[in-house]
Amino acid sequence: MLVKLLPEQIPKHWKTIQLSITEAAPPFVKLTEDTFSNNLKALLIGEMECWIVCKDDGKPVGIMLTTFTNDFCFGTKSLLLYSLWTIGGTSRKIWLDGWETIKKYAVGSNCQLIISYSNSPPIIEMAKMTGAEAEMTFLKWEV
Repeated sequence: MLVKLLPEQIPKHWKTIQLSITEAAPPFVKLTEDTFSNNLKALLIGEMECWIVCKDDGKPVGIMLTTFTNDFCFGTKSLLLYSLWTIGGTSRKIWLDGWETIKKYAVGSNCQLIISYSNSPPIIEMAKMTGAEAEMTFLKWEV
C-alpha cells in the first residue's frame, strides 16, 4: 500500500525522510545542509511529494519521493520518481502493489511519462517488471 503524506505531516516524519534522502539520493546530488533545506521546503509547499510504502498491516517499510518535471521544448510533463528507500528488507510485491497508485496519480496529474534513474539492479529489475525501458546511460559533468 502506498500512502501520500500531506505537507503538514512532513515535520513529524522529517528525520526518517532525511535519512531516506541521505541513503537514496540520486547520484548527481551533493548532500549538504542546503540540499536538505531545499527538499524540506519543496515537501512543505507541495513541490515534492513523500509517499510511505506500507505493509498490509500499515507498518511503514519504505519511502518514495516524487516531483513533477516539465520539458518545455517537447511539452511533456512527467512524474519523476526522485528516490526510493527501503526500511529493512522489503519485498518486491509491496513496491509493485504501489505501482498502480503511482500510475493513477501520474495520469490524474496530466503526466505523459513516469521517469526515474537508478544504478540499483533490483530497482531496475522491478521497473522492467512494470514495463519501464531501462536502456539509457546517465551522464554527468562537474562544472
